[in-house]
Amino acid sequence: KIGGAGSADTVALLQQVQDLEAEKKALQDRNTLIQTELTNICSERTQLSMEVQRLHEGNAAAGDSASLQLAQYQQQVMLKQEECDAIRAELNARLQESAQFQQLNRLLQQKNQEVKMMKQQLMLAGLLQQDGGEGVDLVADD
Repeated sequence: KIGGAGSADTVALLQQVQDLEAEKKALQDRNTLIQTELTNICSERTQLSMEVQRLHEGNAAAGDSASLQLAQYQQQVMLKQEECDAIRAELNARLQESAQFQQLNRLLQQKNQEVKMMKQQLMLAGLLQQDGGEGVDLVADD
């Protein structure tokens, strides 16, 4: 009995050991596969981190570049505005120097003198008050 039962137990134990060794081999293979995947993931993570860093640096450089370009555009706008102001001043100077403008200016001064003289004549005649009020109401003669 001992030999027969011992041999059956031994066979069962051997089978159990073989099953455990097969399971161990499967777990080792799975562990190796997981370690390989983990290594690949870590490598990808490192590459992505480097890419993110590069993009951040690129964005910072692009931001600096955009700020610099904006400052250049603002400078150009200021220069163009100054140029426009200078051209406007030159045109005004040319206009004031033109014969037509001077003639109109003299005519305006002459008319202002005539208006002053007429006001004085109206005040002397008593038809306009000294303070520049409405003046005297005239009544039609019958």
